[in-house]
Amino acid sequence: MRGCKGQEKRDVKRRCSKRMVSATILLEGLMALFLFGLVTEVVLVEVSRSQKRIMEQERQLEAYLLTHMALQTQRSTLTLNGKSVIIERHPQTIRAVVEGEEMLVVEAE
Repeated sequence: MRGCKGQEKRDVKRRCSKRMVSATILLEGLMALFLFGLVTEVVLVEVSRSQKRIMEQERQLEAYLLTHMALQTQRSTLTLNGKSVIIERHPQTIRAVVEGEEMLVVEAE
């Protein structure tokens, strides 16, 4: 009888030990998944910010190029791709306005 009780204790310990190992593996997997999700979110947020910054820079570049074309062609207004530039020429200054935003002011000394 004693041998049976000792055997049962060992079996219980083995089962508990296996459950602890399984629980530990599960916890490590959940932690890894959480970290992966966190890193992925950070990367996606930065990609989104970068895209917005690039779009703004492209918008500004298009406005500067439109202003440059209007100045080269000596026109007072120029519209391209839905954007308009107005060139105001005064005796001492030249001012370029694109979509209500002042892009360039040149003053003579």
